[in-house]
Amino acid sequence: QVDRTGETTAVVLWHGFGDTCCLPFSMGAVKKQIETQVPGAYVHSLMIGEDEGSDQKNGFFMPIAEQLEMACKLVTEDPKLAAGFHAMGFS
Repeated sequence: QVDRTGETTAVVLWHGFGDTCCLPFSMGAVKKQIETQVPGAYVHSLMIGEDEGSDQKNGFFMPIAEQLEMACKLVTEDPKLAAGFHAMGFS
């Protein structure tokens, strides 16, 4: 989406069980597709952990309240999301 200033609205992606933020054949492909279809779009694919391995493990074993807390922290600390964003969740 492009606003009146010509800026695109950012997109936040959150993967489901068994996936990670960045696998090139799953969420990485979704991120790339959005960036291709909406030139200049900022896409933040949430990593719930320190790395892709912990991101995948946390999807199964971290209590959802802790995942939500981490996701909220990632979003609020990203200045590129301050003006608003679209959110896409995958399950």
